[in-house]
Amino acid sequence: MNTGWRWAVILLWLLSAACGLPALRPAPTPTPTPTPQPSLTPSQTPAPTLTPQPSLTPSQTPTPTPLAMGDPLTLPDEVISAENAGRLAILAVWRGGDAVRGLGMAPGGEDYLALEADGDIRVGAVSDGQVRVVLALPPVPTPTPRCITVQFSVPQPLPQPPPVTTCYPAAEIPQMGAGWGALQVGMDARSEEWVSTAGGRAFLWRGGPDWQPQELDTPGMVTQVGYAPQGGVFFAAAETVERKGWVGLFRGTQPLAGWETPRGAQVFLLAGGETVGLVWQEEAAAGTAPPMQEDGAPPLPKVHVELRWAQDGSLLEDGLLAEWRGNVIAAVPDPAGQRLAVLRWGNRLELYDLTDHTLLWSAEAYTREDVFSQPGADPLLPFLPNAPGGLAFSADGSLLAAANPEGVLALFAAQTGERTALAAAEGVVTSAVFGLGGRVLLAGGEDGSITVWGVR
Repeated sequence: MNTGWRWAVILLWLLSAACGLPALRPAPTPTPTPTPQPSLTPSQTPAPTLTPQPSLTPSQTPTPTPLAMGDPLTLPDEVISAENAGRLAILAVWRGGDAVRGLGMAPGGEDYLALEADGDIRVGAVSDGQVRVVLALPPVPTPTPRCITVQFSVPQPLPQPPPVTTCYPAAEIPQMGAGWGALQVGMDARSEEWVSTAGGRAFLWRGGPDWQPQELDTPGMVTQVGYAPQGGVFFAAAETVERKGWVGLFRGTQPLAGWETPRGAQVFLLAGGETVGLVWQEEAAAGTAPPMQEDGAPPLPKVHVELRWAQDGSLLEDGLLAEWRGNVIAAVPDPAGQRLAVLRWGNRLELYDLTDHTLLWSAEAYTREDVFSQPGADPLLPFLPNAPGGLAFSADGSLLAAANPEGVLALFAAQTGERTALAAAEGVVTSAVFGLGGRVLLAGGEDGSITVWGVR
């Protein structure tokens, strides 16, 4: 019975399948549609705009698009000082000409003097950048060639060869401070004349718009020139054939005095030129290396600062600068003649009291990376090993501009030594000067440009 029933069920199932009837099997349970789950991938929703945070870096004024030559520049009314140095901005960048090696400008005058690498002087207007004239130096006299005869000796019985004679151009006299330091320009405070040095020669420029140079008579290769703060009197420092230092004082082309100095001395004048200042290193003056210490530590150079009577070079005062590893490459007194700024190799800046030679403050090494944080400043400019820097005080003596051997220009408060943020100049800065009665700061560049700063 049970067996017959089973076969009946099987037969019925086969017939239903053959006739297309629904199979007698459970209907498949429909697969539920999966409910979308939250994605584990981070949301692509745009990030919210961040609220700008105050920068810890002092704000830098962007460099404006350089004005075209002839475009008038709105000159500032404020005199630059330590109080308003934080508002200095680049007003213009005048381009054109060869690399600048020195800058000069008369207090209250409207023209700048740019001493170029070839010794020519570019005279331009600060107000619009127009180059008024380019003054070329007289050609350098062709030196007489020098000849050396060498007699070679050979063993006997070989015949002796004839002597060999070699001729070559006369070499220049080696000088302390060669390089950029041997290209300088100084301008009279009364804007009546200026003096420059290039190629070991010194020239006085006088005579109005034509400006014909007159070469000064010196006993050696000229390395430095400069005027007294009150004008009228200027000096020319030189190195003689005997490897000795010399300084001469002039009024126009008329020599007033001349006497021997330590070799390689940095020279400056005080007041009307009655007092001459000298900064010199003992070992450099003697042409010897300092003796090594027993512990093997490098010796520190002894650097003197002297004040001498201009008429005969008699000593008035003598003192020593603070001991440090770098020799002096620039020394400039403030407008009052009471303090002396000193720049040394290693980018160390110092300020001394000239009355008792005490060190007032020192600013440690500064480089392009820690002076300029403005976007776009190039931190990879080449170090120039034979490029002495320059120093310049503001009109009131409260601010000191220093261009170091790396081509970096920085500003320091003369009272405290605190560095002031400054919008970066383009390229390598070779020299700086305050002008227009102290209302502008000019910097000359290796690319031939003149950058103008003023208070905004």
